[in-house]
Amino acid sequence: MLNGEDDEVKKYAAELYAKISNNKDPVGSYRRRVRSLHLKFNDKDKGVNVYLLNSVFWSSVNFQLAMNFYERNTPFQHKVVVVECLMQSLEVLSESFGLGVYSYFSEDLNRLNRQRSEAAKKGIRTRSDGYAKIRQKACELLLESNPKSLKWKNKTVAAKIITEDLWGYIELVKNKYPQIEIKYDDLTNKIVNWSRDYDDVRAAMEEVAITRKYKKKNAKKRSK
Repeated sequence: MLNGEDDEVKKYAAELYAKISNNKDPVGSYRRRVRSLHLKFNDKDKGVNVYLLNSVFWSSVNFQLAMNFYERNTPFQHKVVVVECLMQSLEVLSESFGLGVYSYFSEDLNRLNRQRSEAAKKGIRTRSDGYAKIRQKACELLLESNPKSLKWKNKTVAAKIITEDLWGYIELVKNKYPQIEIKYDDLTNKIVNWSRDYDDVRAAMEEVAITRKYKKKNAKKRSK
């Protein structure tokens, strides 16, 4: 467009040239028309694509208009119009180029953000699946450790009994779920905590270890 080969641009520029060049004050006439036409072609409410097309068209019109005045090269005021046309053309083009680049890269940025969000959600689900498998294995090991008709002295004793076997299983699980963060030194306490926080581990623990009924005890205290 900017080389003046577009027929629509040449036609629009020719119409403006006729109106401006015949005015007693061509510079003032150009400036007044620029203000109103710039608002017309600078409407962003129609969307980025329409705005960019309009901006390129308006920039091209100003460039062609400058060439029209320059080719005739008559009064000094026409030379002023040439300079202002070129400045307007560059200003519009720079603004639209900046928005175009931003629009282009913002799409990439939004796509990357969506991918990161999906990856994060997938990572959370994957980690949760890994922990669920470990807790399930803890339940199995607890039930297998049951000393026949007796029960372990307390939760900590029961947890210690299965710690070694459970740790071996955890190391296997970590190969598939590297997000798992469990340390061997913390494993016994973690098993005990699971027995308080998860119903399946709590049920398995109550089968094999003597447990305190915290809820009932606290209820008695509150009733006093």
